[in-house]
Amino acid sequence: MMKKTILAIITVVGFGLSAGPALAATLTLSPTSITVKAGQSFTVAVMVDPQGGKDSTIKTVLSFPADMLSVQAFTQNTGWLSLTQPGYDLTDNTNGKLVKTAGFPGGITNTTTFGTVNFLAKKSGSANIQVTAESLVYDNTNKNVLGSVLGQTVVTINPAATPTPTVTKAVTPAPTKVGGQVTASPTPTVSEEAGVLTPTPTPDTLSDSTTARLGAALTLGTNKWPVAVLVLAILAGLLAWLIWGLRRRKNNL
Repeated sequence: MMKKTILAIITVVGFGLSAGPALAATLTLSPTSITVKAGQSFTVAVMVDPQGGKDSTIKTVLSFPADMLSVQAFTQNTGWLSLTQPGYDLTDNTNGKLVKTAGFPGGITNTTTFGTVNFLAKKSGSANIQVTAESLVYDNTNKNVLGSVLGQTVVTINPAATPTPTVTKAVTPAPTKVGGQVTASPTPTVSEEAGVLTPTPTPDTLSDSTTARLGAALTLGTNKWPVAVLVLAILAGLLAWLIWGLRRRKNNL
């Protein structure tokens, strides 16, 4: 039964190509306008209105700017039987053309969704999706009844959103003291290009020069505090010996 139905539809399309329009059926697109961002996908529905007649076979031909849009998928609405023969089924993203043909057993008498097209917005600008005059609508007497109302959708494509850079907080190291010198911590600043905190060196050291020289002398340049203790002990012994000698000489006088 299915094969007979499809064969009948193909026959209708084949013999109806030369038939002139009798009733003004319409092929429109919904929505008629849409705003998206570059890189986003959106859908457009193809609608058929018999305008009081009974239509059974639809050939929809859409044109679109291939540099701005591309077809990702076409979904036929429930109840339609698609024709995939050459000339009746085409998705051409190079030249910006979509052709879809299908029949509805028993025909339609009310506004019906033919199918839905999923588009991808490729770059910013304004693009028109247009139902072309190559489209056809056949009624149950095999006559092309498509009128002059051919739908279109105006697509406004805005530039893609620019990602906001994240700011990474730098950890400020604690000051350290080496050899009597205090090393100052670097002050972090924000890099304008990357938005990342980077340390900016400050003066290397906050030094006490007197303390540094004394420490170096006491440790004999080794910076080892046990050596400083030993040196202080020797100096204390020498001082005590000198004081004892001076006192003894004074007593002898």
